[in-house]
This record gives sequence, structure tokens and C-alpha cells, in this order.
Amino acid sequence: MELTAALPTDTERRTKVTVDHAAVDRLFVALFVQAHATPPVQEQASATTRTAGHAQEAHA
Repeated sequence: MELTAALPTDTERRTKVTVDHAAVDRLFVALFVQAHATPPVQEQASATTRTAGHAQEAHA
């Protein structure tokens, strides 16, 4: 697929594939929203677990 002018000539229209970039952007957004309709569950880590994890990483 080649990039063409926003309004291709009649000759280009018959020989090249044109794309509506705004429509493609809308499609990607719609597909993303559909795929992630429910937000992921976030686990709540306790303060001691987070602190211990950081301390272990510092000594590693």
C-alpha cells in the first residue's frame, strides 16, 4: 500500500489502494476499547511487602 494524496486523481484511484487515516484511527480505538471493556483487576500489595521487595532489590 502506498501513501497517496488526500484526494487521489481518477487514475490513482484505479491503480492504488487509498486509506482514510481517520477511519483507521477510529477502528483501532474501537477495537482497543472492545478488547479492554473491563479494566484489569489490580492487586493491592501491603506496605510491608512493597518495602521488603525494594529492600531486597537494593541488595541484589
